[in-house]
Amino acid sequence: MNIAEINEEIRIEDFLASEGYSPDKIKKAGLELWYCSPLRNEDTPSFKVDTNKNVWFDYATRKGGSIFELCKQLKNLSAKEAIYFFNKEYSGTVSTVEQRVNHSKKVKEYSENNGNIIEEIKPVQNPKLLDYLKERKIDLNVAREHLTEVHYLYNGTKYYALGFKCDNAGYELRSAISKRNINGKNISTIANGSNSVKIFEGFFDFLSYASEHKNDYQKYDYIVLNTSAFAEGMYNDLSEKKVNDLYLKLLKYDRIDTYFDNDNTGKKITNDFKEIFKNTNDFSVTYRNYNDYNEFATKGRLEQTFSADEAIVDVRYIERRTSQENAPTEERIKQIKI
Repeated sequence: MNIAEINEEIRIEDFLASEGYSPDKIKKAGLELWYCSPLRNEDTPSFKVDTNKNVWFDYATRKGGSIFELCKQLKNLSAKEAIYFFNKEYSGTVSTVEQRVNHSKKVKEYSENNGNIIEEIKPVQNPKLLDYLKERKIDLNVAREHLTEVHYLYNGTKYYALGFKCDNAGYELRSAISKRNINGKNISTIANGSNSVKIFEGFFDFLSYASEHKNDYQKYDYIVLNTSAFAEGMYNDLSEKKVNDLYLKLLKYDRIDTYFDNDNTGKKITNDFKEIFKNTNDFSVTYRNYNDYNEFATKGRLEQTFSADEAIVDVRYIERRTSQENAPTEERIKQIKI
């Protein structure tokens, strides 16, 4: 590759990643990446990468340029040495024509989109969002581990909210005045390498549980449905002998604990789980007088009825000994009686 090819085919963000640098802020749906400058020491990111033009600019020094110039400065190389580096020593990604075309499409979609789009994702620091977490009795260390602060456009207007990442590119967004999803609804999985999983309908219920058990909650895996429709969809798919992704995910667990709401929908999907998985443990009985776990942890604490003790539930584990339990997934689905 010559200099022109290097500047065209190697993304600055890929080069920086290969050197151990990651962005501290992501803005405009990934079209702007902000770093603490790799060229000097700083605590506040002022080094911007324009992923559309594939150029960088350091606002503190008022200098910028192409990836080739960045490499020369960062690694203290001559032009000849930089060419040799990219052709012989560079271990990062080199973009293909297809990838560059797809990136151009992304830029075009951003420019034309007047609806919902993420502009920036960063650690939770907005005072109003922190106050909202305190009102919901969420431990701030737990919150910072699982939430981000998301700034986004909604029908052309800028908003910010707490963001809980879904397993796809989507986020569940919550603030004191709004509740919505952006970029697509999906479940959220928190994997800690456990053989037991705890399942919640909403992420505030999960955060409440984690806050009340913050010293040992990481010994379990967690699934947050983000909508009861995913549980209902699993039941319907299995009724028609169809393979369902949530079902496949749950098959590996020896123990399944459910923390669904104490409304009609929550009770229905709790019963569905009991029907499908014999290792289901219904923990909603621990907050039977409240709608959900978060209400139990907030209102229940005020009413002095809250207790994190869950000894009331005699947990059940699956016995993986029968031929049915060890059968292939397709056979397991055929044997389900719903």
